[in-house]
Amino acid sequence: MVRYPHTATILSSTDWSVENGKHVKGEKSVTKIKGRFDSVNPGNAFKYDKSGNEIKVQGAFYTKHKPVVGAYRLKIDLQGIDRQIVCWEEYQKHTVIYV
Repeated sequence: MVRYPHTATILSSTDWSVENGKHVKGEKSVTKIKGRFDSVNPGNAFKYDKSGNEIKVQGAFYTKHKPVVGAYRLKIDLQGIDRQIVCWEEYQKHTVIYV
């Protein structure tokens, strides 16, 4: 298993957008980012999702990439990881995607 760096695929979508003053149907997009994935110790890692629900996280992906609007899924093909994104936290020099 490759420890670092990992290439992850971020799936994102927007429900709608405004173009020229009109509502336009949203789009789905795929973004490739580099970083490091680490599993989280079970039993003590909880984060809050967009709705404010507390969710137990199973892993964290560390990257310098800024958060992608509407991101909902993280995939790392070489490790067989395909998980829903719980939250994406931004810090001064990096961001962390919790899955």
